[in-house]
Amino acid sequence: MVVDMKRTLWLAWVLLLLSLSTARSGIPDNNINYAVLLEFENGCQASGFVLMAEDRLFLITARHVLRDASGHLRGNILFLTTREPNGPKTTFSRIRVNLADLEASGQVLFSASHDAAATAIGRVQGIGERRQVNYVPQVKLVSGRGITALDLRNTVSSEALRVTAEVYVSGYPNSLGVDGRRPWNAQIPLVRRGCIAGLNAESRLIILDCRVDRGNSGGPVILQTASATGDILYRVIGLVSEWVPQADQWVNPGLNQVNLEVSNSGYSTVVPMEVVYELVAASV
Repeated sequence: MVVDMKRTLWLAWVLLLLSLSTARSGIPDNNINYAVLLEFENGCQASGFVLMAEDRLFLITARHVLRDASGHLRGNILFLTTREPNGPKTTFSRIRVNLADLEASGQVLFSASHDAAATAIGRVQGIGERRQVNYVPQVKLVSGRGITALDLRNTVSSEALRVTAEVYVSGYPNSLGVDGRRPWNAQIPLVRRGCIAGLNAESRLIILDCRVDRGNSGGPVILQTASATGDILYRVIGLVSEWVPQADQWVNPGLNQVNLEVSNSGYSTVVPMEVVYELVAASV
């Protein structure tokens, strides 16, 4: 009986080590690479991702990334930069998008209720290694071999989410740094880890306990889950919209002065995938 107990404890310890090893192995590069760097000709930068729904490819990002407060496009030409799928970490693809022409033809769709936008950029033909992308006329592959796309089947709606679930934000917060100096490659997405802090069913928004910064807008939020067999899965639950502000007010009665400081609270809002599903379904 003692021997059996020792054996049971030993097996439990081994299984624990294996589970810790798997959990600590980190999110795979291809999941991190869902994030795409978006850059206008005027230098404005943000994040997004490319979604594959059946054979169609869609560029997904936040509405405010493409349009300013007055409703005008932030630029006519948009460039997409990403690490190539299954390629070296320093190999990138660059795609030129004539956003003005796409909008003029009604192909850029904006959510009426949420901070989300989608536009079809091409179709996938073939299977396996023979698969290739036929881009729409307004989109051109400038350099590289292609782009990492998120399969619609690797997404999940907010109905399946639980508060405290672990998530990762992948994107390009290139507003960070001083005088343009950054200790990272600005073409490679940075990752932050956090958790789901709340689910607002009325507004259809996800609240994260995870800081985001300027440049993260539009980037994918990736959920870490486990399958029935214990395998760790990574699925996209939505896109970054904005950080939640925190206001601190300081009053000096003697000088009759009021100072209001607004800072990043560390919480952020996410547009769930069901809003993206609606945009994709509305695309002709």
